[in-house]
Amino acid sequence: MTITPVVRDDLLTVAGRALDPSRFPVRRLWAARLHTVGAGSVRQPSAPMSPGQTRAVEFDLDHPLSVVRVRLHTFGSTATEVVLALVRTGDGEDTVVASEHLHPAIDQVWYELCPALPSAGCYELRVTVVCGTAAPAAPEGADDNSIAWQAETVEYLPLELLATDDGLRVHGATDAVIGFELPWRYDGYSVSASDGVGFDTVISCGGRYVPAQEFKRTPTWPFSIDDTEVAFLSGPTGFVVRSTAGLSLTGQMFIDTMTVTARASDGVIDFSTTVQRDDLTQRLPRFEASDWELAERLTRFYWERALSWPFRDYTASAVGWRHWMTRVLSWTDTDGAASQAVDLAETPQDEAGWLWTRTDCEGWPFPDPTRYDTRHPSASLSYVAGMVTHYSWTGDDDWLATQLPRARRAMTHIIDSYGVREYGLLVNSIPDQDGQAGSLGSHYWDIVPGGHKDAYANVLLYEALIQLARLERHCGEDERAVDLAGLAERVKRTFETEFWNDTDGRFVQNIDVAGTVHDYGATYLNLEALALGLGTDEQARRVLNWLDTGNSELTDRVVLASPSGDSVRLGSGVPAEQEFTAAGFRSVAALVTATDPAVGFTMTLLSRDGTELARRRFERWWDRGWASLDVGDQPPGDYRLRLTADAAGLGWQRGSNDDGIALSLAAVSGHHPGARDIYSAWRFAPRATTRRNDFWYTFGWSGVETSYGDQVQDGGTSLYISGFDIEARARVSPDLAWQRLIEVLDRAGEPDLLCGGGPLWHGEIPQAALPGQVGVDNPFPESGLVPFAALPAFLGLDPRPDGLVLRPNLPRVLDRFGIANVIWRGVRLRIVADHESLTVTTPTSVLTCRVDPGCAAVLCQAADRLALHPLSTRKGTR
Repeated sequence: MTITPVVRDDLLTVAGRALDPSRFPVRRLWAARLHTVGAGSVRQPSAPMSPGQTRAVEFDLDHPLSVVRVRLHTFGSTATEVVLALVRTGDGEDTVVASEHLHPAIDQVWYELCPALPSAGCYELRVTVVCGTAAPAAPEGADDNSIAWQAETVEYLPLELLATDDGLRVHGATDAVIGFELPWRYDGYSVSASDGVGFDTVISCGGRYVPAQEFKRTPTWPFSIDDTEVAFLSGPTGFVVRSTAGLSLTGQMFIDTMTVTARASDGVIDFSTTVQRDDLTQRLPRFEASDWELAERLTRFYWERALSWPFRDYTASAVGWRHWMTRVLSWTDTDGAASQAVDLAETPQDEAGWLWTRTDCEGWPFPDPTRYDTRHPSASLSYVAGMVTHYSWTGDDDWLATQLPRARRAMTHIIDSYGVREYGLLVNSIPDQDGQAGSLGSHYWDIVPGGHKDAYANVLLYEALIQLARLERHCGEDERAVDLAGLAERVKRTFETEFWNDTDGRFVQNIDVAGTVHDYGATYLNLEALALGLGTDEQARRVLNWLDTGNSELTDRVVLASPSGDSVRLGSGVPAEQEFTAAGFRSVAALVTATDPAVGFTMTLLSRDGTELARRRFERWWDRGWASLDVGDQPPGDYRLRLTADAAGLGWQRGSNDDGIALSLAAVSGHHPGARDIYSAWRFAPRATTRRNDFWYTFGWSGVETSYGDQVQDGGTSLYISGFDIEARARVSPDLAWQRLIEVLDRAGEPDLLCGGGPLWHGEIPQAALPGQVGVDNPFPESGLVPFAALPAFLGLDPRPDGLVLRPNLPRVLDRFGIANVIWRGVRLRIVADHESLTVTTPTSVLTCRVDPGCAAVLCQAADRLALHPLSTRKGTR
């Protein structure tokens, strides 16, 4: 037995010639138990701290410290700046071993500090407020100046090292982790060995493909990698970590070191350098094209974005992702395909037919699902569409027998409960989801209200109806199929009139319960709608014209007194007022808090002399959010904003600005044209919304306090949108779609590979655990929709229960386009199209079919063989 840690030279000595030193960059290896210590359970925030104040807590650790955590409260402010410092004390001088400058600090988030060299001893955790108001959480039973902290310490253990035929075997305790240290470079964008990085890619035997760029500029791995074999590669070779009992790997990054911890239930892990990159990637999807360099770029982009995120995870297991992730993964020879079947089957369903929003939660996890109805009707629709898509790829009749009754119950519930037959649309009647500001989201775009008549929910309804109608027809249920197809056609017609904004040439987001139309230029909505077949051809052309020639639409913050501190309680019928001076403005708002969401209130804008200028009635309110009043164009002058509550239970949060305004208040101008930057702002995707949204949010987000473009859902973007952009453009012209794909690939090929921590290559701030400008990798597994889009866009790939429909749609610049390693009904396919024909190759046959322009072919099972036949239907038929 060897006492750990063990240094590199000793590892190589034990292994002898079995380990190639040039392929094995491990510096140290150890076995350890991890212990969690801290100040007990966490309660509400400690006493608020003002700028310049520091609060600290001391602690003494018997084992080396690995990480310390503290939870901060900013009382809703998005402009609070805090410095955290971990200080080693007790050696005659204080040494800062880790620090982080949080600008801004995010409310109620756990922050971590990791010392580069874990050691036992005395420490002090310091929290300093630079600006704004903040406080760490306090432990239960402690005073208001205490800090609740949590830490992990490392207890090193003995381990046994044995040489094997192809490497090194490590025996540790079954309740321990085995850790190893790799050379790394925290900052920058390079993952080259010449720049001190030990690997450039991690690939697992189950099909995970993670570029090392994923770990750059971030303190911890954003996910675990779980498999029996995990390879760390630099160029064509590297080393592999194995365990027959299964591995779970996580990592931490420091300035020049990465530490990887591996858990194996039997405590036995093997290291080997007999691994080749090509052996690990040969079964992964691979694009083909007459432009071979382009095909390689597209292939790598697919691997990096579709296969990097865990196949089973809280995000990937959210039912609202199923209609996307089955498109991305169900046809691959990876563990990701099987995970779709498991996630769909394991999603709970209640007796009424509701599908849970996540496999572990009936509703969306925020806001508190025990206080509000956070269930998403869209989850049932995503489940139905995803279930049919997965079955269309696998043809697994035994699995279908368990899922089809669930899909029927889910769809019947949606149709019967949400007015689909009456209105030709899904009309969300959940009281907490009425579409008005402050109410809850009802789908993926979760910080904007999504209730009542929501366009995005109806895009999902249309797709689910189409897919289930196909499946019912396949199962011989013609009457059901005709009914569902008829409803889909009615939804299409209603959608195209109800949500169409003819002035701006696009579909609006929402019509709330009061009849107010909300339209902030939602590119994600319009492009997915077009890609899935909604919109007339003329509407499709107008939407693309808006995107290609339109401007961002901005507002000016004329007055902003950001929330700071507690709230002034509003008495029953007793008005509270705040005076302010403003240049011209169009909307005014106050940040209202509620302990009783059933209490209503009235907001009134008055001139300085008391003349009423505008009034709005709010029948209820929420935990915390900006309540706004559209007042028309108001000239510069002095004003008073008044709130009058119906009863106790509401508050007006205090605010601060340079003009001495005591209560939170915002006044903004009307919209005016900004730059023509819908695409140039982010390059890899259009802005998610092109019109500034100051106040139309759920109560969990304070939009007016954040600049346009600094939030994914307000002028920022999510990479996945480009997938539907490519598909929507292919509907009009494959050349337009190809041009857009090349633009995305050009950006994705830059040194950051569109992943890792912030800033990205062009300064973008990615959203991960904290809000950001762009969603690209973590936690956005749907980004795989972008490279996948090349298949429906240029091959017309459309899996159906009766067969695999292919409708070649090549751009003029390509003579040939295709994809290899497609798994359809258990058979490995290579599909290649040119401008006249289609060829499908299997391990035992080559099938060829002539396809006229605009027409399709279908691959189907005929007895014990496959057959490829032309279809007479032309483009546009679903």
